[in-house]
Amino acid sequence: MSGEEGRSVGKPSVNGIDGTATIDHANQDYISGWAFRKGGVLEIEVFVEDERVGSANYGSYRADVARVEPGAARSGFSFLFPPGVLSVSGKTFVSVHVVGRSMSGDPIASSAVQIPTAALPSRYAAPEVETDCEAAHPSPFPRGVERVLRRLRGDGPEDSLKWTASRIDRAVEDLIAAADYASRDTAGLFWYFSYLREMWTRLDFNARNFPALNRISTDGGKDVHGVATSPIELFVICHHLATLKSHGVEGNLCEFGSFKGFSTAALSEAWFRLGMTMDVFDSFAGLPDSDSPTYRKGEFMGSFNEVQANVREFGNLRSVRFHKGFFSETVDFYDQARIACIWMDVDLEISARDAMRLLPRLDSRSCVFSDECAPEDFICGRIVEEPSPDRVIEPICDAFRGDGRRLRGSFVAGHTGFFRDEKRGLPALMPGPLLRLKDALFV
Repeated sequence: MSGEEGRSVGKPSVNGIDGTATIDHANQDYISGWAFRKGGVLEIEVFVEDERVGSANYGSYRADVARVEPGAARSGFSFLFPPGVLSVSGKTFVSVHVVGRSMSGDPIASSAVQIPTAALPSRYAAPEVETDCEAAHPSPFPRGVERVLRRLRGDGPEDSLKWTASRIDRAVEDLIAAADYASRDTAGLFWYFSYLREMWTRLDFNARNFPALNRISTDGGKDVHGVATSPIELFVICHHLATLKSHGVEGNLCEFGSFKGFSTAALSEAWFRLGMTMDVFDSFAGLPDSDSPTYRKGEFMGSFNEVQANVREFGNLRSVRFHKGFFSETVDFYDQARIACIWMDVDLEISARDAMRLLPRLDSRSCVFSDECAPEDFICGRIVEEPSPDRVIEPICDAFRGDGRRLRGSFVAGHTGFFRDEKRGLPALMPGPLLRLKDALFV
């Protein structure tokens, strides 16, 4: 299924508007458009695969057409498809066209589109139970979206294959097309689109307007800029949070290291949209003392009042709980038995080791996202370990091994890495396909 199939051109032009019937919107629920004939329009007939299925409602107001031809202001038409009319055996797409007829009975130039026949899961139906094949080959998309994709391709359980890069690319193209043509009653699909749009809009706005200058940094200090994570990295995390929630992963999101609260603000909005709580761990006094040759005690400090104000302004405080103090002082008092996801931006090995003491509470389907990573740290899923006071990867690896989890990792973007259990962990959608989907949806 391609996003280019079946697209019609419906914008009226100055030339040739008389004697025209044009479909300019089509999905599995209805078609709409406009038709005009100076002598008047008697009827707009609708055909599916050359079989007449009814007449469209005609006479709705179309301001865009009226700007070209004032006499055509009431030229709009629409037709709601009766149940089952698009189901044609053996066909993935059906041809839908309209034929207008003037008052004298003469035909008006017609327009046609292609609409997919797939019966998509309805939001009014009972939730579907996860199949063994879905569990064996989890996708990087939320469960409801994955089921839409299977229906669009006509996949059955026996077609549940691994989600290779080429399969993900096809899925993105299918979703782009589905944004146009899928029934608006499709379970989860348009919630997913709205979530992506809302999260990216928030991330982009925050990146442009967040108070990024660290006013207490020394001249030329490495912490002079108060934004350390790009919107792309956080967009991947926001998408994965929705995927985790769709699979029934419960617990809170634990963020270690908030600095000025940039990532806290973004993720708090996502977690609030998902109906979850976010636990933010930070000393609010900067980095602890360490053996690091790079970082100094007190660097990367955002005061509690500053972070709280920033999250209030650029995120959602209602979904956030703050845990004030160095991680060595706070993690042992954490009161939640289950953790849904971990996000770390901690700079130091000793800080990462303290944070990773909570790893046994992390759902085995979930993951750790961490800053301080580079592409060369990941080679074909294998993680390069080079212990150092400035490295956080080794504590992550040790924690996974210590909890009996087989670790797989990958680079996301910027300085963010992704760590999950190779057997049970849900894969994340990486920036390439996610941004293609975002760009297409935001046109």
